[in-house]
Amino acid sequence: MRRIRSSRPTVTTLSFDLGVLQVFLMVCEKGSMGAAAKALGITQPAVSQAISDLERGLGKKLFERSVRPLALTAVGALLRQKANLLVAEAHEVSAAIGDAEQGYLFRVRLGLAGSVMRAFALRLAEFLSTQASEVAIYSGSTPSHIEGIINRTVDMSISWSGMEDTDWAERHSILEESYILLFPSSFPESREGLATIAKRLPLIRHSARSQTGKDVDRHLRRMGIDIPRFLEFDSPIGVTAAVAAGIGWAITTPLSNFEGGLTPLIRPMKLPGPGFTRRLYLFARKNELGRLPRAVANEAKQVLKSDIVPQLAKYMPWAKDKVRIEPIR
Repeated sequence: MRRIRSSRPTVTTLSFDLGVLQVFLMVCEKGSMGAAAKALGITQPAVSQAISDLERGLGKKLFERSVRPLALTAVGALLRQKANLLVAEAHEVSAAIGDAEQGYLFRVRLGLAGSVMRAFALRLAEFLSTQASEVAIYSGSTPSHIEGIINRTVDMSISWSGMEDTDWAERHSILEESYILLFPSSFPESREGLATIAKRLPLIRHSARSQTGKDVDRHLRRMGIDIPRFLEFDSPIGVTAAVAAGIGWAITTPLSNFEGGLTPLIRPMKLPGPGFTRRLYLFARKNELGRLPRAVANEAKQVLKSDIVPQLAKYMPWAKDKVRIEPIR
């Protein structure tokens, strides 16, 4: 008769608990059972029994009892190192549970696309500091942050597209912006097409590894325009600096221009011919952070509305309709 394998998960019983590890660590610190007992406020036999039970459960000696003060064996030294980490983490968990009861998170890690660091980093850090005791904000590309959400090294990400609707993630739309051109201020205003412009001045590109670079390359292929690769940057700061220095021109967006700096050395202009856009979203794992993802997305929209877009409107008045902020929900 065929044996049916049980579908119940296998539970491994640990050889110790945190209380015993705390006793072990105190013996390591004090160098004797008696001193550890005094520090813990328990009897010496209780300490000795706890250490004996721990050694029996592990099947290894932890102390060399023939010397004074007590010396750790190699196994004991390893356990001391790991036990310190476990006990410290347990204290953090206890504190985090207390914070959670008050609606306060222990740690929040937010990934920001490199082209919006200047726009959002400080304001969102201030906002998140009211929601969690530890806040980390990471800069990087959209693919790296999406991977971070999947691998749980990032809790939320504000990125350009990069992830379709899925069963395990939530997505909050923040804005849509149109692509524009940047020229050195010395370059005369022109209505020429992209191919003609490229014959007069080299194209400074966003890296093909970035979402922006991919968008630009896709648009040029769609238009049937082949522009030789000359110089590209991972950061909008590099793109803007190269254009300001008169090295070339760029296809970029208002927010990327803001990230690189709204300098008088650059002349922003409308993109000739058919336009194209990109969308900014906040991504997070579904049902893990409560209302926080939506609140962060709304805070980002408020920053854009009250601070960033007014600056862009002064710098390029013709581009008022190039950045379209989603309603606050």
